[in-house]
Amino acid sequence: MRRSGSGAFVLALVGVPAALPGQSALLSAVEGSAPAPVVEPTAGVFPAGVAGLWSDPTSSPRVTGAFFGVYQASRASFRIYHAAVAFRWGPRWSVAYGQSEIGNLFDTSLTNIDPGLASLQARALWGSLDGTVSWRRLSGSLGIGLAGDDNVGDVQSSTTARVYLRVSPLRGVSIGVHTARAIGGSVPNTHRGRSNLDVLVTRRGAFLGVSMAAAVSRGSFWRYAETNGGVALAALVTVASRLELGAGAGRYTTTFGATSVEWYRSAAAALYLRGIRVGVRYTGTELGAGSGYGISIGYESERP
Repeated sequence: MRRSGSGAFVLALVGVPAALPGQSALLSAVEGSAPAPVVEPTAGVFPAGVAGLWSDPTSSPRVTGAFFGVYQASRASFRIYHAAVAFRWGPRWSVAYGQSEIGNLFDTSLTNIDPGLASLQARALWGSLDGTVSWRRLSGSLGIGLAGDDNVGDVQSSTTARVYLRVSPLRGVSIGVHTARAIGGSVPNTHRGRSNLDVLVTRRGAFLGVSMAAAVSRGSFWRYAETNGGVALAALVTVASRLELGAGAGRYTTTFGATSVEWYRSAAAALYLRGIRVGVRYTGTELGAGSGYGISIGYESERP
C-alpha cells in the first residue's frame, strides 16, 4: 500500500467515507465520547465525580481529585483513553485529556516494503481547561479546548471555547445550558457550534436515591462531525450513597453514513468508597468508536 492511500485506508477501517477532508472518525469518536461511569454523553449529567467533568464541569462544581479511564471499542482494536484532574485555586479548575487511536495499523509485510509506514499513526487528541465557580444555586464555567487529529500523516488541529451554566430553581431540580464552538484551527468548523439543554430531577431518601435526566443537543463543532444534535434520556439509582446504577438512551441525527439517525444505549455502574470511585459502562451504538466496554478509577476529595 502506498503512503498516499493510507489516510483513506484508516477512514474506511472505522467506517467513514474517505472523502471527508480535515477530520477523521477518531476525532469524532473522542469528542463525542464520555468516560465511565458517565451514563450517556448528552443526558449523563448526574454528579459523577471527576469523571463527570469531562462532559459538564457544572455537574459536580465543587469536587476535586483525579481519574483515569479506558474504553475498548468493537471496531479495529479501537481504544479511547480519558483522564482528568480537578483542583481549587480560587475557582475550581479542571483539566481533561482524551485520546483515541488505532494500534498496529500496518502489517510487518507492508512496513518491510516501505519502512516509512512504521512512523505513521492514526490518533486524535482532545484537551480542555475549565474554570468553575458556584454561588448558592448557580454554577458557571468557562473553558477552552485543543483538539489534534493525526489521520495517518494528515495532521489537523482545532481550538474550541465553551460556556456552561447550571441553576437549581427548586430543591432537587437543576437546569443546565451549554454552548461551545470551534474558534480556530485547520479543521473545517461550523459557525453556530453546539448547544445543549438538560433538566435533572433528583429525589434522595435515607437509603435510596433516584435521578432522571432529559437533554437535547443541536449543532456540531466541525463541518464533518458525525452527529448534528439529538435527544437523550437517562436514569440513575444510588444505593446507600455507595453504589450507583444507571442507564441511558439517545437518538442522534447523523451527518454521514448509511442512516440519518442512530441510537446510543448504555448501562453504567459505580462503587464509591473512602474517596475512591470505580466505574464501568457498556455501550451499544454505531456512533463514534462503536459498541464496547469502559472502566475508570478515580480519587475524589469531596463527595459530589
